[in-house]
Amino acid sequence: MRIYLLSSPLRVCVVGPLLASLAASGCRPAGVPVAPRPDLATLDRLLGLMQQRLTLMHEVARWKWNAGQPVRDAEREREVLHSVVEGGRGKDLEPDLVRSFFAAQMEAARLVQQADFDRWKANKQKPFADTKGLAVLRQRIDQLNSELINALAEVRPWLWVQTVQQALPQRAEEILTGNGLASVRETAIAPLRDAVRGSGKP
Repeated sequence: MRIYLLSSPLRVCVVGPLLASLAASGCRPAGVPVAPRPDLATLDRLLGLMQQRLTLMHEVARWKWNAGQPVRDAEREREVLHSVVEGGRGKDLEPDLVRSFFAAQMEAARLVQQADFDRWKANKQKPFADTKGLAVLRQRIDQLNSELINALAEVRPWLWVQTVQQALPQRAEEILTGNGLASVRETAIAPLRDAVRGSGKP
């Protein structure tokens, strides 16, 4: 067994059978750059933004209900996907990851809205009197999309790390909560799991 002393900051690394698990915590042999430790607060930030976006879908559903519009807006979804993929390029994010991540957010959003529609139809809901305008709602969604791209770029280097993957379902269960969100949680986080399988990382 060999022991390496690393500086800035000073830490001891033991090279042996536990090297793989130590690597996930930022401990490296001499001569190998020391990366920052996975920051689970960054994962929480991404999940928090996902929660905000999904919660906003109740307001979107109210506007569509009043306007007599269907839940799905295929043209708007195409525009959003094109916009976020281009935005992701500026953050060195793989287009396939960005596309799959936001497609999942939109699928989860449709499920939230459809559940509202089904409930309102069963209850013979009359038009709502206090809905926000569609332009205001879309402006907020676009802002959240931009913040989600930034958060995804921060999380991306750590998605393959075991501690992050182990924390993901528990963090999602704690953060992706609220009216109707538990039922769409797995849909929303699925691309974060799939990114690991397609990354070639251990």
